[in-house]
Amino acid sequence: MTTEEKRTVNPAVKKTLSKIGDIMRLVILFVSAAVLIFFLVCGIFKIRMYDVYNQSMEPTIKKHSLILVKQVYPETIKDGDIITFTAADGSLTTSRVIETDRLTGVLVTRSDAAAEEDVMNVPFERVLGRMVYQIPLIGAIFGFMSTSDNHMLVIALIAILVIFSLILEVIKRMKRNRAQIAENDQILRKKFEQRITSQFKKED
Repeated sequence: MTTEEKRTVNPAVKKTLSKIGDIMRLVILFVSAAVLIFFLVCGIFKIRMYDVYNQSMEPTIKKHSLILVKQVYPETIKDGDIITFTAADGSLTTSRVIETDRLTGVLVTRSDAAAEEDVMNVPFERVLGRMVYQIPLIGAIFGFMSTSDNHMLVIALIAILVIFSLILEVIKRMKRNRAQIAENDQILRKKFEQRITSQFKKED
């Protein structure tokens, strides 16, 4: 490959790489903003995110779906609602309410994949909330992000991505400014040389 061929190829490659960099920065900023807004909205409306890690609620809720659970007063829960609660062994469980007993303060639940009701009734005080929405397949990711121990890690990662994106933008602008200055210098140099040349021609 000759020097002239390199000169014709390099600008195109640089332009392509620059466009890819711009797209990556936009994606990073968009994803970071979307995640932060999502967590902010969930916090404002008292919504928690959980990963459904088994098939007990299929076909309604697929395994590893992300469910959004809104904190509600247990007295407002109705038959047919899907709730998340703390089981007797301390584990988190999601089931459908099939009967409410407000006098004793318990809920009778059953998993959609099961033929019989759950063995233990759910006292009101163990109810974490009512499911309001589900997103298939991404439960494992958001389940990890939603735990309190990982909140700071997620925020730190987002901050690093944003800072990295801003640094790339600053570097790009510095390079662009340098290139503009070099181009201006070259134009001034050519004008100066043209003046000198024209003066010599006049003297001759």
